Amino acid sequence: MSFWKTWAQDRWLLGATLVAAPQASAANGCTVENVRSNAMHRTIPVCIISAGGSNKPTLYLLDGLRAPNNNSGWLINTDVARYMAGKGTNVAIPFGGAGSFYTDWQTPDPKLGVNKWETFLTRELPRYMAARHGSDSRRNGIAGLSMSGTSALNLASRHPNFYKAVASYSGYPTVTFPGFTQGIQASVVRVGGNPNNMLGFYPN
Repeated sequence: MSFWKTWAQDRWLLGATLVAAPQASAANGCTVENVRSNAMHRTIPVCIISAGGSNKPTLYLLDGLRAPNNNSGWLINTDVARYMAGKGTNVAIPFGGAGSFYTDWQTPDPKLGVNKWETFLTRELPRYMAARHGSDSRRNGIAGLSMSGTSALNLASRHPNFYKAVASYSGYPTVTFPGFTQGIQASVVRVGGNPNNMLGFYPN
């Protein structure tokens, strides 16, 4: 069965997640820490605005189609780091993920590599945030812009007990309606990826 038809089914990877010690560097008001992803076989830079203390809610912010590996559109185009400072909420902004739609791809891609972003965002990064920044693992929100507006909606629908709030800015509200599917495929191609590696073959 095509992954397009089973997008809403829950999938989990087995195995423990090891977290990397923070390597701190300033980036527009937040601290960049390298978080190990066993699922993707690499560390992911994550810009973190830490609320300090324990039992804190956490907001995850995802980037757009051409997400760079060393920054985020949220930091480039908004004042989110300054605005969220002192608000009592952790904010985690992962770098990278261009063209990935922040999902778990079926197979590695020659251009975009191994993408297991759903596993990273719902298991590996939350464990890190709980261990290092006192996230309570209950009050989680997620927001995405453009490409990741679609991702935020998909992740929230697939993990309704994990996310308490979701926001989508210019994202596709569905992935199976005519036009939306082709738009996703075209977006992946624009950054050099093969959409069949992500979602499987879709009969147009």
